[in-house]
Amino acid sequence: MTSKRRQCGSTLLEVLISIIILALGLLGYAGLQMASLKGSNTAYYRSLATMATYDLIDRMRVDKTKVIAGEFDMAYGADPAAAQAVDWKNTYFPVASPTFPGGQAKVIFNGGNNSVKVYIKWIGGDDANNDGTADETEFLTDTVL
Repeated sequence: MTSKRRQCGSTLLEVLISIIILALGLLGYAGLQMASLKGSNTAYYRSLATMATYDLIDRMRVDKTKVIAGEFDMAYGADPAAAQAVDWKNTYFPVASPTFPGGQAKVIFNGGNNSVKVYIKWIGGDDANNDGTADETEFLTDTVL
């Protein structure tokens, strides 16, 4: 009389291996989600910078005499002279709750060819140095008035 032993379930080792495989898959999925979120955040700030720049350029086209006089020119962290430019800066770069994290703007008018360069920079975006810190992103729009 021989009795055959039949397996009636999974061994602990098989369960452990399946849990490890599942955990690795979930970690990969979480990393993919984080990369996607970072990319969409960067795209959001770039589209917001585009809207802010076009808003300023429209204000400059309305009041070209002040643009030619240099009242719209500003450096990073400085206030412009024109009231419309100050209003624009307070709208997109308020002190209390900034639209861009650590955001600043710079405007340079070139009277020789009536071109304007608008720089907007903020902290965030891609970690190009791979050092774990958020890098500074600068957005440039160059147009002719």
